[in-house]
Amino acid sequence: LNWQNAFDVYQDLIMKESGLEIKADNFFDIAKGFPFGMSKNQSEIIVRDPISVNEKGELICVGEVPENSILELLKGKSESLIAAARKVAQDSSIKESSSAKYALLFDCISRVLFLGEDFSKELEAIESTLAQNMETPKLIGALTLGEISSHGQGALEFFNKTIVSGILYE
Repeated sequence: LNWQNAFDVYQDLIMKESGLEIKADNFFDIAKGFPFGMSKNQSEIIVRDPISVNEKGELICVGEVPENSILELLKGKSESLIAAARKVAQDSSIKESSSAKYALLFDCISRVLFLGEDFSKELEAIESTLAQNMETPKLIGALTLGEISSHGQGALEFFNKTIVSGILYE
């Protein structure tokens, strides 16, 4: 990062941001709350989760980080992830629920690992939001290693820390 050892730079950034000392043996426990935001083609920030550091001090991320990428350090908060999940449920909810049978949910495993015990709060937020527009919401889905989307236009992209929801009709 910035033509310096990536792990050294990441350690310094996390220390300045949080006061936490990240090392190889506690890397994942701390890094799950400090992903990278990657600017790409003037679109949304794409999250990249660092999952480990190798013996050379290189950071291993879930998903590609091309050389010369512009990165910023992000800081996760349980409340903001839960609020985003609630918004996803609102955006996919319907007003006429007679033919709606299931809410389909794909949730990135990195959200679950970050939220820990608060993951149940995320599911509760989704279910209660869906219940406002569906008679008996039946939530089905999967935990994934990320999601693939095109932002509705352009090339497909791989995303970390995302959640996707939709409604299945009879």
